[in-house]
Amino acid sequence: MSTEKKSLTFYSRLEQRVVPHGKPLYALIRDLASSLPGKPTSREELEEHVLAVMGVWKPAGEPRVQPQNVLAMEYFKLLDEVESKEGTDTASDTARTFLDTVLKVVSKYKDLGLIVWRGVLTPVDQVTPINAYAVLNQRALQKGFQIHDDLRMWVASKAASVTTKAISELSLSQLAKEYMTDSPRFSKVYSKFLSELTAIDSASKVVVVQTAISGSFTRSIRRHIKALQAELLMSSSAN
Repeated sequence: MSTEKKSLTFYSRLEQRVVPHGKPLYALIRDLASSLPGKPTSREELEEHVLAVMGVWKPAGEPRVQPQNVLAMEYFKLLDEVESKEGTDTASDTARTFLDTVLKVVSKYKDLGLIVWRGVLTPVDQVTPINAYAVLNQRALQKGFQIHDDLRMWVASKAASVTTKAISELSLSQLAKEYMTDSPRFSKVYSKFLSELTAIDSASKVVVVQTAISGSFTRSIRRHIKALQAELLMSSSAN
């Protein structure tokens, strides 16, 4: 059975368990979303709150903290059954997949725009100038956002200054460097990425990788500025 089908089956089985307590599963997850104290800006923040409600299931014999609410209690009981019948690995995989499902639903309910991604990260020792942007974006996805979207929003925040004058190649390059340190979400990811890369590679290779990434951002910024200028022109024509 595929991971997706297993997740759906687990959801249905958990649904059957919580309904007798008075609410369907989607309503419990909606309540969980409503209890968010604010709007998390990263997967980690969202996951921390969700796990505070659902608890963190551990295999039999390991210490676990189970919140005393219907969702957590039935969730733990069902995972214990899965472990008993199908093994610890299956139960652990089911717990991870179900957590991703809940994170996606909560994110949708709260209109957070966060990406829930649990893909495989390319090891930093396999980074090259050609794949550097893609590898960096994997790490951004792990934090709940895509670099492309983050960069587009950042450029939009600069619309007043970047659409009123011609932007030279030097200016585009400067904007790329500014984004790499100015965007709170990206700068954290980028700083960690560079630290990992610097620890295992030569200074010259790190510089080449940085240059390649900066070049990708420069090209993206050029496209975003052109799009903003086109929108501005259309708006002016309409008026």
